[in-house]
Amino acid sequence: MDIRLFFLLILISIFFSCSKEKVILEKEIDIKESIGWMFSDSLSVNFSVSDTNRLYAMRLLLNHTPDFNFENVYTRIHTLFPDGKLSSQLLSLALTNETGAWVGQCNKTVCKVEIALQEKIIFPAKGSYKITIAQFMRTDTLSGIGNIRFQLLDTGERNHSTK
Repeated sequence: MDIRLFFLLILISIFFSCSKEKVILEKEIDIKESIGWMFSDSLSVNFSVSDTNRLYAMRLLLNHTPDFNFENVYTRIHTLFPDGKLSSQLLSLALTNETGAWVGQCNKTVCKVEIALQEKIIFPAKGSYKITIAQFMRTDTLSGIGNIRFQLLDTGERNHSTK
């Protein structure tokens, strides 16, 4: 075996083993292509937070057809906190870049895009949370979306500043 190839394999192994991100929750909703993503088709995720000293990230992985009619998808995201407080947010998910080209990976049948909903999240309290994501476009049914996957990742312990 070539010594350079050996060291390259070691470096690749170290790179992948040093990743701090760990998927702690993943939930997917399949959209029936013959029907489309309707207002009533929401993705609800329940999870518990037991460590408020960690940083988390929320990501959405979305598949759509290459002939999808929109550059973005408006969503309504509801968050239910452990204390019963409900927060709602309108969020536009960009599917194209500034030149109009699809972001993510596309082939002739499907485009796959990963969208960061929030990075470096610190949950304020321990307990049960619920996040619901629904399409919020001007049409009841959104054709061209294949499936949607939500991920909650543990990105590591937060650094506390000492002042």
